[in-house]
Amino acid sequence: MSPHIWMSAVDFRYLPGRKKEGLLTFAEGIFDVFITFDVSNSKRRKLSGHQTAVIALTEKSNRLEDLGPLGGKILEALRTIEPGQIIHVAG
Repeated sequence: MSPHIWMSAVDFRYLPGRKKEGLLTFAEGIFDVFITFDVSNSKRRKLSGHQTAVIALTEKSNRLEDLGPLGGKILEALRTIEPGQIIHVAG
């Protein structure tokens, strides 16, 4: 069993296009680490003013067969990531 609990932002009633705040602002205080394909503004190494860390995935799709090979890299990133940091994970 994994020591990590995962949930989607939609499970917390974040509906894209219906919330005024950005997804990262919404995730603050709910998630310690936010994993996303949306890498807008993720060129920075630190997320100014945020405690939520971000793992930005780069893969051709979000289908399970494409994401599966990233599993080990994601787990490694979870072991080392710091609050407010962005780590890019690619296949």
